[in-house]
Amino acid sequence: MERASQVRRAAREAVGETDPERLRVRIFEALDAGSMVPGALVLLSARVAADGTDGRDEQESSRLEGTSAADRDEALAKRAAGVQLIYEGLALTRTLASEEPWSDPGRDRTAADIEILAADILVARGFYLLARTECAARAVETVRRFGRDQTRRRDPGADTGTGPGSDRDLDNGRGLEADALDLAVRCGVSAVGRDAPTELDSFTADLVQSALEEGGRGFPAAEDFLSASVTDSLAALLEERPPGVSEGAPPATDGG
Repeated sequence: MERASQVRRAAREAVGETDPERLRVRIFEALDAGSMVPGALVLLSARVAADGTDGRDEQESSRLEGTSAADRDEALAKRAAGVQLIYEGLALTRTLASEEPWSDPGRDRTAADIEILAADILVARGFYLLARTECAARAVETVRRFGRDQTRRRDPGADTGTGPGSDRDLDNGRGLEADALDLAVRCGVSAVGRDAPTELDSFTADLVQSALEEGGRGFPAAEDFLSASVTDSLAALLEERPPGVSEGAPPATDGG
């Protein structure tokens, strides 16, 4: 899938100057092994949203920096990489929190330290890439929600400063995946001058549920996950109509 390759290249470029080499290699390993679903969804969302601009001039409808198509493609790739890096960093943090490598006396503590540094750098570089975009505040909120999620997992009675029901359900550890997809769509559609759809929560919940059905933790490969049906659902979402209802067609009703 070209989108996944584009995201991985942009993400690797964003962290390519990390030193020392051992740390850089560990970051590259995380990116090479990870699914590019969050970043690829940024690119897909931007394309689908741009297709629904009703013929408006592409230059006027885009908020991406630069005037040429190449500049806009590069800016969008950086957005996608930013989302991907934040997700990879938080996913690695989640793994470390559950495995607690420092508690194993037989494990190399330096390797554990490298792991947590890699997670920190991934998130920090992701923030850097999104800092001047419309979805920067949402990226911050994604990390805050993740922190509250982890606090509540370790101490269910902890006061996270939020009321009941204010966070997503912590079903099977998928709060991070849902928030990553939410951030991805927002970064993609805002890049072409569109606002986030009102039913975005339902859309991301359905996508996360399909990931759950695949088993395991995290996302499957982007080429398998972001199918034609996902594209159709996203297009319907951005048009604020149910999937399968053609533009201009009246909705189906019960009765004769």
